[in-house]
Amino acid sequence: MDFGYIISNSLRYPLSDYKKLVILAIPAIVLQLMTFVVNVMGVATDELGYYASNSYGLDAAMVIVLLLFLLISILVTIITYGITIETIKKSFNSSQLPDFDIQRFFVSGLKYIIVRIGYFILPAILFVVGFVFLGLSSEAYYYSDASGVYMLIGFVLIIVALVAVIILALMEFVASARLAETNSLSEAFDISNIYNTAKQIGIGNIFAIIIIFAVIMGLIGMVFGLVSLIPLIGSILLGIATTYMLLASARMVSLVYQSRLAPQYNNMYQPGAPNYQSGYAGDVNNQQQGGYNQVPGGYYPPNQGYPPQQGYNQPQQGYNQPQQGYNQPQQGYNPPQQDYNPPQQGYNQQNPSQGYDDSQNYYQQDNNYQNDNNQSYPENDSAANDQNSNDLDFKNNDSAKDDKKPEN
Repeated sequence: MDFGYIISNSLRYPLSDYKKLVILAIPAIVLQLMTFVVNVMGVATDELGYYASNSYGLDAAMVIVLLLFLLISILVTIITYGITIETIKKSFNSSQLPDFDIQRFFVSGLKYIIVRIGYFILPAILFVVGFVFLGLSSEAYYYSDASGVYMLIGFVLIIVALVAVIILALMEFVASARLAETNSLSEAFDISNIYNTAKQIGIGNIFAIIIIFAVIMGLIGMVFGLVSLIPLIGSILLGIATTYMLLASARMVSLVYQSRLAPQYNNMYQPGAPNYQSGYAGDVNNQQQGGYNQVPGGYYPPNQGYPPQQGYNQPQQGYNQPQQGYNQPQQGYNPPQQDYNPPQQGYNQQNPSQGYDDSQNYYQQDNNYQNDNNQSYPENDSAANDQNSNDLDFKNNDSAKDDKKPEN
């Protein structure tokens, strides 16, 4: 897994579309502005619990403002979780930010809240019980010898809870991506599959990138926390910064989740690599349903990421080489044709007509002729059989007996 690429790509991802970034930041901006209004009215955020339990000290306007603030906080939290899931899902097949759809964000956010509660309810219970035993140990210190036992039980439970939080945080990391991929709560709670997927990615890799990314996000949060001291403008900027960190974290989760599909290619998300299909390992049906190529685009910019398609192109290139090799015999076959033509040219230059007659004789080597009945008979060059009196092929006898006028 290429840590450098995943982190740099995740940090650049929210800045790919400033307009969408601001639109997606609207819920966070509204929450920050409500916090600013409540502070202006003289109620600090950390005092809301006190005023909620002692509402008799507040007037009707303040009660309405507090109720509205709590309602908006709950809605923004749900929508924020929904943006996280939809960003992870969008990153499977595109490098673009998700479109703002409050209904889809709300439904996805509710599912994600259920997943988080399901994974962290056990550590939360262990923490509560552990602190209860620590409280009992402090009270029993003065009048009971069991205080040491209570304290030991409390510390053990808290340590177990901390270990459980770390393990379940790694599992929840994969479960959130699994929820985004399948849109199924049952798949998000499939512990066996989640654990196998985490092993494919590398549990150490997940833990390391969570720590690194948490440090980076903490530094960014500190910078924008100082900016938030500016009245009103600071609240708006803090809302945008919160959304930026949310989108970057979701992008990181998506890229880490996808890295298991081709572990031999560390740079599989870099521009220029073809797209690929996915699904969790060993599930062919899910590769069809959850394939990341269903929508044109790629993981990071579009049309990116599956090296096996590059491997498929290599056989095509390898197939072209035999075609080139096949052309060489054709070129090698042409020289004999050129060698065969010169004798014809050389023979015709000496006596073209003779060459033509010989060619006829070549096809009729027996000097046989055919009559009307297609019967062959041999040629006879005697003077008696010459049909043409002008035929030059006759015998000349110089004897005196044959001369009509004897010589003197």
